[in-house]
Amino acid sequence: MKKHNFDELVNRRGTECKKWDTYADDVLPMWIADTDFKCPQPVIDAMVKRAQHGIYGYPVNVKTFEQSIINWQKKRFGWDVDLNWVEYTPAVIPAIIYAMQAFTQPGDNIVVQMPAYHPFHAIIPNSGRHILGNKLILQENGSYDIDFANLEELLSQKRTSLNCQELNMAPEDLQKFFLEQAKVAMNEGSAFGPGGVGFMRMNIACPRSRLVEALDRMEAAINKL
Repeated sequence: MKKHNFDELVNRRGTECKKWDTYADDVLPMWIADTDFKCPQPVIDAMVKRAQHGIYGYPVNVKTFEQSIINWQKKRFGWDVDLNWVEYTPAVIPAIIYAMQAFTQPGDNIVVQMPAYHPFHAIIPNSGRHILGNKLILQENGSYDIDFANLEELLSQKRTSLNCQELNMAPEDLQKFFLEQAKVAMNEGSAFGPGGVGFMRMNIACPRSRLVEALDRMEAAINKL
């Protein structure tokens, strides 16, 4: 199998790309959850081959896609998935909403490991459920760990759980500082829950050289304070 080049820099500006075309050309976008890695060549080849057929009518479901998911789960995680368990959904968020509607009732609690993807903070109360947030613990060495004791306590109250995971500035000022002074665009952390307050969310799904450049820009801006 051919190895994928994760260091390739692909110019995405001018391609109606939200990540790259939202900010000025001198800003390095490290914000939205959009990878800068090119799709594997076999995927590109298969898409082009199908597109060249020229007719895009209703497909018949021959279960090859579902079987590929089953094979992946077995190979990567040792999990035997039944073919009937695999369902289609238009996106991740609708799938989570469907799961909440299937396994919980209005008024139930939903445990969420914080900080979490910001739509979680809307879809849960909008579905008539309550969020029980489990915050991370700051250790003396500066790292963060899951508070498993509190998690167990919260889980004893729940019906369902969802798990996704010092400049002395206000959150909005921190985001503005990095955008204007470092020319690095990131998401403000509070959008992902209480555990994200005072932090910035950086998307590192990009070639190493681009990440290093972003970090260098941020360090240089901080050193000027």
